Amino acid sequence: MRDVPMAEFKDNASAFVAAAKAGEDIIITRHGKPMAKLTAVDSDRAAAEREEARKAAQRAAVDALFEAGRARRARGEPSISSDEIVAWIKEDQR
Repeated sequence: MRDVPMAEFKDNASAFVAAAKAGEDIIITRHGKPMAKLTAVDSDRAAAEREEARKAAQRAAVDALFEAGRARRARGEPSISSDEIVAWIKEDQR
C-alpha cells in the first residue's frame, strides 16, 4: 500500500491507475491525511483468490459427502444415492 499526495496523483493518475490494476492499493492523501483509496475493481489476484476459495469449498463438500457415506456404511445404513445428493443440492439453492 502506498500513500500518494493529491497533487502527485493528479499529475500521474494514469500510472497510479495502472499500479492499482496490477494489484497495488493506493491511498490518496491531502495534507498528509487519507482521503481516498484507489484499488482495482477486480484484480487478477482477487479473482484467483476467489477461484481458489471456491475450489476449496467444493473439495470440502466432496470430502464431507465421502465421510458421510463411510459413516452410514459403518452404522449398517445404505449408501447415499445420487438422487439424494441432487435433491440436497437443489434444496440448498433455494
